Amino acid sequence: MYPASPGFYPSNVPPDPPVIKDLTGNVLRGLIGPYDEGDPLQLICDVTGGKPPPHISWWHRTADSEAQLLDDSYEVASGGHVRNRLELPELARRHLLAVLVCRASNNNMSLPLETSVTLDLNLRPSEVSIETDFNPLLAGREVNVSCVTRGSRPSAVLTWWKGGARLADTGGGAAGRSTLRLRPHSSDGGQWLVCRAANPALPGRGAEDARRMEVHFPPEVELRLTSHDSPQVREGSDVRLECRVRSSPPASGVQWRVGGRELAPSAALHLASNTTLLIRQVPRSLQGSYTCRAGNPLGEAESGPVDIRVQYAPSCRPPETARVGAGLHEAVKVTCEVEADPAEVTFYWAVAAGRKRAVDRAEPADGLRSVATYVPRSERDYGRLLCWAVNVLGGQRRPCEFHVVPAGPPRPVKGCQAGNVTVRGFSLRCLPGDDGGLPQKFSLEVFAAGGPGHACALSGPRTESSLPEFHPDGLQPSTAYLAVVTAVNARGRSRSVVFRVLTALGPTEAPLDGNSSFPQH
Repeated sequence: MYPASPGFYPSNVPPDPPVIKDLTGNVLRGLIGPYDEGDPLQLICDVTGGKPPPHISWWHRTADSEAQLLDDSYEVASGGHVRNRLELPELARRHLLAVLVCRASNNNMSLPLETSVTLDLNLRPSEVSIETDFNPLLAGREVNVSCVTRGSRPSAVLTWWKGGARLADTGGGAAGRSTLRLRPHSSDGGQWLVCRAANPALPGRGAEDARRMEVHFPPEVELRLTSHDSPQVREGSDVRLECRVRSSPPASGVQWRVGGRELAPSAALHLASNTTLLIRQVPRSLQGSYTCRAGNPLGEAESGPVDIRVQYAPSCRPPETARVGAGLHEAVKVTCEVEADPAEVTFYWAVAAGRKRAVDRAEPADGLRSVATYVPRSERDYGRLLCWAVNVLGGQRRPCEFHVVPAGPPRPVKGCQAGNVTVRGFSLRCLPGDDGGLPQKFSLEVFAAGGPGHACALSGPRTESSLPEFHPDGLQPSTAYLAVVTAVNARGRSRSVVFRVLTALGPTEAPLDGNSSFPQH
């Protein structure tokens, strides 16, 4: 290497003008590039001729300042060839349109020879900014979001991204600006909305700005059965329901419903948390269609239904015991009905009378009903007739009982009371007496009570009913009537019960005796 100033020679020969080349030997002139911001740059300045050999240096010249020395090291090759290699480790924004000058000089008497090049650069975006303050957002409501970028050469392309996926719906805009027409979904809450600026000439060297989205929306409610794989549950098992609520702002609470009615507190119902309902030892009475409901300031929502079907072993359809009247050597049909789920059941009959025997015939089961024929052939055949059913969950804990008794006429009604007495009628309600083991009906006859020495006159036709409840009307005001109630079955009639009723007084009449009842044959 040679020192910064050339030595002294008796006669000087100027060198040829400097030649600037790239590493491949291409001669560079004027505007060169474009080069990429951040990349290194190496330029070679070659000078031939000159006596003594010239001193070669690199300078950076700007329009508003004097030239600054970059490198004054050089090497002399054979044949008087001199070279200076300039290395810039990283091109920066300040190098845009920078003028790099190679100078060659071998004396102090003449001006140095110069050759220069001007650098053209591709610049990455220096700034990206989402300008719109859009939070919070409302789900389903469109909003325009703007983004600007600066510092890119050539101009940057702006793109929008959400959750790692590019958004295609942009409203366009001027150079360096983009407007996104955004219609947020409830699932967008918490995701990042990104505006990304990229220089096409500098792939992978873009810049971006991101905003975390806050999206408000009314509740989205889903109900799940978490304790069973199937909504068919066995009676007595525990059932857990989970109400999953997505809401922003948060929901104020959860309401539980079954069959459209709000659940009333009970020993079986337990809120394990605000969103979890535990039904302990689920009874049949709590089967049905369950929903949950939640609300926030933006609205309310109800989940789809979860239908819980409680399956159970058979049990008697009420009443569990009944009386059946039958005469000796008289066939009676006894109907046994049960409740069960699944409804595929098998029935069994047994006789628990004075001696061991079977029913005479049991018809094939009709769903949850079975009919048996029984004939008492002696007094010892009167007693209990038992029926029970079995399904895949087991058999009845208690059988259905039918007490086979000798058939007879019914007993009289009792406890009759009149009510709702008006000028034209009244209501009469009694309690049934013993039915004699057979289905019974009830009849009512109403007579106008005559005075002393006068017969009673029948008022209206006889009324029949399956229950001892009657509502006669069309009567006279301020009149005493006798209501005669009789029970009837296939074996005969009961004794009649007579009930005295006084219709309401006319406007100018004095009161008569009160009401009373007494039995008659």
